Amino acid sequence: MLGQRQKYVGYRNYVAQGVDEDISRFYNRGNYLTVLGDKAFKESVREETKEQNIEQLRKVLEDRPGGQRILELVAVIFKVKSRDIKSCPGGKRVSNPARAFAMYACQRYGAMSLKQIAVLFNLSHSGSVSFSVNKVKRELVEGQWLSEVKQLERGLYIVK
Repeated sequence: MLGQRQKYVGYRNYVAQGVDEDISRFYNRGNYLTVLGDKAFKESVREETKEQNIEQLRKVLEDRPGGQRILELVAVIFKVKSRDIKSCPGGKRVSNPARAFAMYACQRYGAMSLKQIAVLFNLSHSGSVSFSVNKVKRELVEGQWLSEVKQLERGLYIVK
């Protein structure tokens, strides 16, 4: 479809065409994990996947690491124990870059909510999580954390 010699030009032209009416209508109805194609193709796919467990398929397609896995990788990157990242020191706020980065990573790569992250890090509310995550995001824009992000993505098998 995109040609052999000028595949990038072909792809750019394809994307520039935008979304046609059928595709727009399809996705605006909330259809996901559905097959697009003619009637015969759809029927052949339906027959092939008749025995498929939809919940199992959704989990495979989501393929997000859990908070514990992210904690373990961040601990390796920062050369600390995961319990030192997870634990919350009492009293005055103490800077813990590994902890802040792990919270950011849980949200970014684990698709965890602030509340879920607060529970994982033994916090009573999500405000502290939000503060730490936003701090790391600002620092990322400034060029910090690049090495840590690269190591984490390599550990999570993320290819860009």
